[in-house]
Amino acid sequence: ISLQFSNPLLIRKVWYLIMIKTLIKLKMLKFILIGGLSAAYVFKRYCDQKNTLKSKNEKKILLLTQ
Repeated sequence: ISLQFSNPLLIRKVWYLIMIKTLIKLKMLKFILIGGLSAAYVFKRYCDQKNTLKSKNEKKILLLTQ
């Protein structure tokens, strides 16, 4: 970005605003990624737990039929 300002203080303020906006965007992205990963982990644990219960029930049914 080329800024045509003659006042160095104004240039510094604009630069700080751009850096703050970038940091806020990066923090939001970090929270989105962490939230997505934790949701995927919870969903995986739920599916694994459901599969183990299903396999235990199938083993009981097989034992009862024999």
